[in-house]
Amino acid sequence: RQSRENKRFGDIAIEMLLLTQPQMEQLLSLQSSRNSPIGEVLVALGVLDKNELAKHIQAHKLEFDGALAALQKDIANHPLKAPIDTAIHFCNTLFLRVLKSRCHAKNGLNKLDSRYSNATTAHTTFINGSSFKVALVCNHDTMVNVASQFMGMHPLEVDIVLAQDALGEFLNAIAGQMVQKLREEGKEYDAGIQETSVSATTLIEGCEHFQLIEMTSQLGEFVLLVAD
Repeated sequence: RQSRENKRFGDIAIEMLLLTQPQMEQLLSLQSSRNSPIGEVLVALGVLDKNELAKHIQAHKLEFDGALAALQKDIANHPLKAPIDTAIHFCNTLFLRVLKSRCHAKNGLNKLDSRYSNATTAHTTFINGSSFKVALVCNHDTMVNVASQFMGMHPLEVDIVLAQDALGEFLNAIAGQMVQKLREEGKEYDAGIQETSVSATTLIEGCEHFQLIEMTSQLGEFVLLVAD
């Protein structure tokens, strides 16, 4: 259900009557104090046994692997396949390294749906003989969650301007890693200054090629956009 809805694990578990609010608070407290994976804490609380946990982890892995295989099939012959793969890799890597949250590609989109058509977009342009753009397209909640984690602040302390700035800085981190990787491959790209004033809809207007990748993370869903 979390793969279909932009909600935190705990909120969904409470809605489905799998956990009570006090149980969820106890779970978060234990996870924080022990720094343990959430599955291990659920087993420690007696919510799941080890066999049930293994079953759910396997089901999640199969879903993840299936989504990744479908996406790779979609972009196998895409003119922007190399930057798409690189952008996904470093987005996943920096979510874990910088934001301490897991992230992975969910599926490819043919167009921006209503959740993202008016969302905040941070983008940067990679310039060489040919150029391409990479953008992060976030709804308000995901952007605030990313910003609060990025800056070590409580979400209630993050206003819209601060959230947009943090989203742009996080994109800069991704772009820096991408430039380094491209140069290692002999492609002398430079990343331009990131911008948050252009919508994703405007970015893809007139593009000959682009790819929208819906990403899911512990901080919420967003779209990774790569366009020429």
